[in-house]
Amino acid sequence: MKKLFGILLIAALAICATGCKNGGKAKWSEPQKIADKAMSALLKGDYEAFAATFNLEEKDQKMLAAMVSEKVGPKFTEKGGLAGYTIGEAHIDDEGTQAEVEVVFKYKDGTEEDQELSFQKDGDTWKQVLDK
Repeated sequence: MKKLFGILLIAALAICATGCKNGGKAKWSEPQKIADKAMSALLKGDYEAFAATFNLEEKDQKMLAAMVSEKVGPKFTEKGGLAGYTIGEAHIDDEGTQAEVEVVFKYKDGTEEDQELSFQKDGDTWKQVLDK
């Protein structure tokens, strides 16, 4: 449980620096759509919807949502607030089961932060993973 908590905390801190914009992509892959859904939820402060994009059991999603809620406010305040985000390229593996999506978080203080989100396909559904 300690290891899961540590992984969730690291992922929450890494991802919590988020914002929102389509990036001009008319046709997005499914992982890009899930990344946009997750980042849009963060921008709105809907941490439960953000956590629901992960491949976690419901109780772990609730724990992630609570941790993100505790960490996001101070991080956003420190940077003047979240201004938006851009969803970049998706890199899907040859088997079509794993993907990485580039995201750029934009803050109101003019700074930006690049992140790479990891995804895994479970049946027909893509979910974020906490493997980093």
